[in-house]
Amino acid sequence: MGRSSLYRLAQITANTLHALQQSGFVTGLIRLRRDQQLDLDGPAFLLKMQRHRVLFVQDWFFRSSVDCEKHGDAIRSYFTPWEHHLDRSRALVEPARRTGNLLVGVHIRQGDYSSFKEGRYFYTHGEYRNFMEQIRAIFPERSVSFFASSDAPIPDGVFSGLDLYYGNGHELEDLYALAECDFIIGPPSTYSRWASYYGKVPRLEIVDPAIPLAPELFNVDTRLLHLSLLDSLADWQDPRK
Repeated sequence: MGRSSLYRLAQITANTLHALQQSGFVTGLIRLRRDQQLDLDGPAFLLKMQRHRVLFVQDWFFRSSVDCEKHGDAIRSYFTPWEHHLDRSRALVEPARRTGNLLVGVHIRQGDYSSFKEGRYFYTHGEYRNFMEQIRAIFPERSVSFFASSDAPIPDGVFSGLDLYYGNGHELEDLYALAECDFIIGPPSTYSRWASYYGKVPRLEIVDPAIPLAPELFNVDTRLLHLSLLDSLADWQDPRK
């Protein structure tokens, strides 16, 4: 059976179980919305496991926060790219390393963020410039250089005067170049979140451009979690009515 056939079978099974849930039947299905996240180490999930010999789970944010931290080195090792990609990532940040003693990765995400959540996390180039100027201000004793990974073209001159270097547009190589930086800033995104986790790099997630940046707001993402965890079976019993 091919991958597409397995996907269709799984989708049919999940939809059938969900329809039964809506009719009041207790089924072995946990289906999350995209704004929900479930901790696989939590008591509610373990209870659900005990009640069903076969349990179907559907959607994205099933997380084991404890294991992501406990087995972080094994996870990083498994997802380490081929060496030639890492060499290119290191080469991208090498010039920035030579010109400054503090390298800050800037994740500029504009493409899909123009419409995602009605543009809530779409920041203009002017706002990104302001973020970088704030970084220089909060580290006055350091010579700050920047590495920018962007999913959209950057107009000439918008970052003039900043010691800024750009990625090559390769999603993987830009990602692991961010992981080579000393700090990372950017909007909420699993892209830069993974870079923080993989490289153990302190990251500042900018959720409101009006909030001033500060050194104490940086932290290393060790658990790959960012949504509120669900801890009640009722939270996911019928999330898509």
